[in-house]
Amino acid sequence: MKNPEQYFELVQERPQLFSNPEGTAITILLDQEAIAQAEAVMQAALIEQGIDPARAREWSQAGLAYRDQYLLVLRDAVRFPDGALGTYLRLVEPREHTPGVAILPMYQGKVLLLRHFRHATRTWHLEISRGFGWPGCTSEESAYRELEEELGARPLRLVPLGQIHPNTGMAAECDELFYAEVAAYGETDRREAIQEILPTPLPLFERLLRENEITDSFTLAAYAQAKARGLL
Repeated sequence: MKNPEQYFELVQERPQLFSNPEGTAITILLDQEAIAQAEAVMQAALIEQGIDPARAREWSQAGLAYRDQYLLVLRDAVRFPDGALGTYLRLVEPREHTPGVAILPMYQGKVLLLRHFRHATRTWHLEISRGFGWPGCTSEESAYRELEEELGARPLRLVPLGQIHPNTGMAAECDELFYAEVAAYGETDRREAIQEILPTPLPLFERLLRENEITDSFTLAAYAQAKARGLL
């Protein structure tokens, strides 16, 4: 295993991350013998795929693969639905109860879109305001802070739109969506990689969706939730 002490500390501190609810399809294994068996099966499978044995051993080790203030990467030993053993990577929040937030801001009937450069994709995106949750803050308080930082705005109205799991295949991330109405907006925080704020009439916004100019999942989800609630 990799960092077994930290991994099992996490099992004790945040047991919900390792639960196997009734009817679960992929079972997390916490018995040391079962973990070793799963690692061996995965290592053999990787070698069969032509992976160098030393690298195959590294890539098959269950445990805590990586951790910093933003990201926690786990590789769990698991039993798959067909009974086969193996290991499975996932990303989880490094802290409990700090969901990120994304806010669909409306100004005089227009969506305030940001032209935002994202390092992960190495390109510009049209998207709504979003960011990490702030430790010790409610999701509403985090939403207020994001609007102030990215739009220089304070909402007149803030409506919860529910939650989003943006990448269920890899990440345990769960974020809160909001709809906001603002009376004014100002300059964005210069530390953010935001080129401009674009007040976008709803017909244009929807055309940008159809033409695939807006691809950000948070923006798409917030729009769908606001539309379903009759807010747009």
